[in-house]
Formats: sequence, structure tokens, C-alpha cells
Amino acid sequence: MRSFVVENARVRLGRRMTKWVVVAVFVLSLFGLFPLSIHVADPFFTHPYEARFEVPVLLMFPEHVAVRWVKNIAEVAPPPIGAPYSFAIPRDRQLWVEQQILLAPPPRPGSFWRLRIHQLGNDTQRVDLEGYRDGFTGLIYDAHKASITPVAYRRAGPGAAALVYLLIDVGLSCALSIIGLVAMHFAQSQRSRA
Repeated sequence: MRSFVVENARVRLGRRMTKWVVVAVFVLSLFGLFPLSIHVADPFFTHPYEARFEVPVLLMFPEHVAVRWVKNIAEVAPPPIGAPYSFAIPRDRQLWVEQQILLAPPPRPGSFWRLRIHQLGNDTQRVDLEGYRDGFTGLIYDAHKASITPVAYRRAGPGAAALVYLLIDVGLSCALSIIGLVAMHFAQSQRSRA
């Protein structure tokens, strides 16, 4: 009788411990998997470019940079003859441009710009320029010295991005917790057989 009571107490303690471990894995994975959730959710906000939305385009002047909102790329590209701006960002000025975009007027009060530049060749870059506040709006394009080629349009309304990030994060955390629960159950069943 005594061994039954001891065994029963051991099983209850194991179940209680399993619950706490699963809860701990879930809570810690919410924080740990958030960067992965943002990466997984990113394609949900990227759409093929359409000329019906206003998008930001980065203009490179000799002494400064400017952002111009355009509905049609033809408004700025190709630049008029003698225009002092270009679209390509020289490699040696990339850091300077990234610093200058922080000084550029934001799209709306309380918002900010995010700029990502990926070098594709000597005078060609993939530019991702987005204005952030509650949501974000932006354009991904290939920049050449005198032309740009739109690749994709990015947009998420207020709260939409946060909701998608949260749902994916909770989903990934639940999946990890279930895997942990199954692994612990398997380990306990193996121990009880031995």
C-alpha cells in the first residue's frame, strides 16, 4: 500500500512539474521567437507594385537626400535633363545616406523612416524605404543612376502588423510547447517502463 501511495505522489508531482515546464517554455518562447515571427510575417505585407498608391522614393542630391511621395514612378524617373539628383547610392556614401534619412522630414508627425540598402552591383542597389508610425507604407525598388524599377509595395495599417506578428508568435510558441510536452511525456513513459 505504501509503495502505491509513493508512486501516486510521484505521478502527481511529475504532472504538476510537466505543466510548469510547458508554461515556462511557452512564456520564454513568446519572447525568444518574436524576431523569427517578424521575419515569418514580413511577406504578408509585401505586395506586387501597383501605380495606384503613393509610395516614397529616395532622391540622391550631391549634398543631401530627399524623399518624394509619388503615385507614378514616371513623376521622378527618368530624371529631367540637368536634374541634380540620381537614384543610385554609391557604396562609399551608403552610411552617410542612412544617417541623412534620419534627418529627412518624416512622412507624418510622430513617424520615422526605415531604409535598407542591398548592393546588387557597382551602381545598382535594392532599396527598401518605408515610413513607420502605427502601420507602415513603403516601396522596394532597384535603383540605378537614372532609373528605378519597382519590385514590391509594402503596406500594413494600424494594428494589422502587430496582430499578425502576435498571432504568428503565439502559434510558434504553442507548437514549441506541444513538442516539449510530447517529448516530456515520451521521456516519462520510457522511465516508467524501466
